[in-house]
Amino acid sequence: MMGTYSKTEKNGIFTATHWNNNLVCAIDVETTGTDPTKHDIIQIAVVPLKSDLTVNTSLMPFEYFIAPNPDNLKYVDKRAMRANKLDIDHLTATAMDDMRVADLFDEWFQKLRLPYSKKIIPLAHNFPFEHSFLNSWLGQLSYDAFFFGYRDTMSVINHLNDIADMHNEPWPFAKQNLAWMCSTLGVTNHRAHDAMSDAVATAECYRQLVLKYKIY
Repeated sequence: MMGTYSKTEKNGIFTATHWNNNLVCAIDVETTGTDPTKHDIIQIAVVPLKSDLTVNTSLMPFEYFIAPNPDNLKYVDKRAMRANKLDIDHLTATAMDDMRVADLFDEWFQKLRLPYSKKIIPLAHNFPFEHSFLNSWLGQLSYDAFFFGYRDTMSVINHLNDIADMHNEPWPFAKQNLAWMCSTLGVTNHRAHDAMSDAVATAECYRQLVLKYKIY
């Protein structure tokens, strides 16, 4: 029997019933490269969403710049820095270190006042990338304490492309990147490669995907 859409609200948190009191949050990280063993998160944004997948403005998002690990500065990928337009020297001099930001994330998570044992369901574009860096930053045990499952817009658009291909129809998404997905869905990303802007744009893209594509 198919479930019926419903939602609940407690402490300013609006969740869909099938989320089982967990909270979907859009997540994006900007990094110094693509390898979590030698590159670092230098900006993170975690944005709580309502059951209708809009930003929950009653909950403060988590957003911080993070100083890169001094031992990893020799590995910084110039292509990544050109994309995110962040200044390594400025971050090194002004941003907090990753462990301090991890402590602040724990404090922020506790203030969400989720029910006992409930967690964040991350929503991202290409979540395996975000996961690899979040897991490296927090450690597996801490990661598992904060997060449960995930939603991934890249997986969704690949699924839709597969459906179209199976039925000999044009692919709805010719490319997989966030910019192309935003353009296809009519979503404005005001500051591409800024963690907060990318997270909000990803959330809106996911909302549009849910609204526009019915696959059953």
